[in-house]
Amino acid sequence: ALGNFVSDNPQQPQNAGYAAGNDTGCLAPLNELNKVISPTPAGGCTAGCDCSLLSNGTVMECPLVNRSPGTLCFTRDTMPTLFSSGIT
Repeated sequence: ALGNFVSDNPQQPQNAGYAAGNDTGCLAPLNELNKVISPTPAGGCTAGCDCSLLSNGTVMECPLVNRSPGTLCFTRDTMPTLFSSGIT
């Protein structure tokens, strides 16, 4: 299945007055960021892409910045949810 994966611990912006990880996810302050791994789209990164290409260019790791409240609030199924019916 193709999808996105949060690949890193939250990071605070430079000179932030807090430590990331204490208030992340839906409550993350503006400009906090995580890195997300996803399949590289056909044609590669678009202009201005701030991603690192991995695995011979088939996967990319990109910063996901909390530019509006809730950006880091993920409401999609998690891996345990997706696999709960098939694992015993």
